[in-house]
Amino acid sequence: MTAVLPDSVERGRVLVEPALRAAVERLHPSLRRVAAYHRGWVDAEGNPTETGGGKALRPALALLGAQAARIEAEVAVPAGVAVELVHDFSLLHDDLMDGDTERRHRPTAWTVFGSARALLAGDGLLAIAYQLLDSSAAQSLLARAVDRLVDGQADDLEFEGRLDVTYADYLAMSAGKTGSLLGAAAAVLDVAPSLA
Repeated sequence: MTAVLPDSVERGRVLVEPALRAAVERLHPSLRRVAAYHRGWVDAEGNPTETGGGKALRPALALLGAQAARIEAEVAVPAGVAVELVHDFSLLHDDLMDGDTERRHRPTAWTVFGSARALLAGDGLLAIAYQLLDSSAAQSLLARAVDRLVDGQADDLEFEGRLDVTYADYLAMSAGKTGSLLGAAAAVLDVAPSLA
């Protein structure tokens, strides 16, 4: 069963997808295919697919933040794309760390292209994300979010071998691993006057 997304999320996905594709095109050709496959745009051989792309919740939050600030949604596209690229970076790494073999109902990128290419594709996406933000304040906000994301992922890995993880521990881990990017998506325009 496919979830029906709110119009604002679908609008955000449609608005950022061309810029997201352009950002992925900046990767080395061998890594570009890994990232495009991960996003669901192509199959393992590089042929276009009709599926995928993900929900793009983070770009939708950036666009909604712009709307709330009475800024044209298009102004928030670079910020939305940057946060989505960081999300993809984290998923490519997370799949490998967790040994996950399936994402979005198909084999994960590392199982198709190997761990080295999946990690490099993620690293390349992270670098491009920072390049998309003009403001050092926006880059700093994103860096803090990535730092919290890494801390959350480290906690997640540590929790795998523990039997004493509390609900509060889990919530703190989730706040870092997932909440940090959601918060950054909603806040990045506040610190990026060159975008506003």
